Amino acid sequence: HWLAGHKKKCKKITNAGGAEAHHASKILAKATAAAEEKTKVPVGAKCYLCGKGENIVRDCLCEYRQKTRTKGFAHVACLIRRAHNGNQRGESWERYLKCGLCESLFYGQVRLALAAASYVKFSSEAEERGGYCQTRALSLLGRALAYTDGSQVQRVEDAKAALPILESCLATYLEQNATYLKRYGAQPAAPTIAYVEVAHLYRSIANALETLERVDDMLAVRRETYLWHAENYGADHVDAHDSASAFAQELVEK
Repeated sequence: HWLAGHKKKCKKITNAGGAEAHHASKILAKATAAAEEKTKVPVGAKCYLCGKGENIVRDCLCEYRQKTRTKGFAHVACLIRRAHNGNQRGESWERYLKCGLCESLFYGQVRLALAAASYVKFSSEAEERGGYCQTRALSLLGRALAYTDGSQVQRVEDAKAALPILESCLATYLEQNATYLKRYGAQPAAPTIAYVEVAHLYRSIANALETLERVDDMLAVRRETYLWHAENYGADHVDAHDSASAFAQELVEK
């Protein structure tokens, strides 16, 4: 760092919004380039948001749900702008997660790029609203890293990066969920954001551990996921059944 030019590097990091935002920006740039490189764009396809046709990507189910090869393509920058603008208007986080046309979840490098963009936007929000948006964006980033595509080497690298992020977010949301239960005594009929995030994070941690071939740790997380669902909503709840089924399936396969 010092030999490479301390002032130059620190200025670049500061301009990016700090070390965390700078790192997320690097993930965003890398994921965008990977998505653009792997996308095969048919003749006539254009970005559905701006109408232009260069460097467009598609990591959703538009090809199948729209029943046409040219629908659903967009620039990563356009998808990010759409997600940011939606969030500013108080809309949900769905725009960081779902295609605006087929409404399926993004996957692969596009999912990672949007998650990284959300963290770049909200990483400086440490105090505002108790850091709600920062933690939510960090959770999106960790979950996206746990489910990247590409080579096995890249997937292992991403899984290693994902684990500390996921574990940190899980601790935060477990605490929030426990606070809710202490205050109100039981989960509401509709799950809270903290409950939903915990469920997502447990699954993502298990997936990252499986990628890293840490089978015993992965099975322990699957078991912990079932016990957590059963404790919060009861053993007969659909989430408890699903997590028990996932745990049992992994036991059989491993």
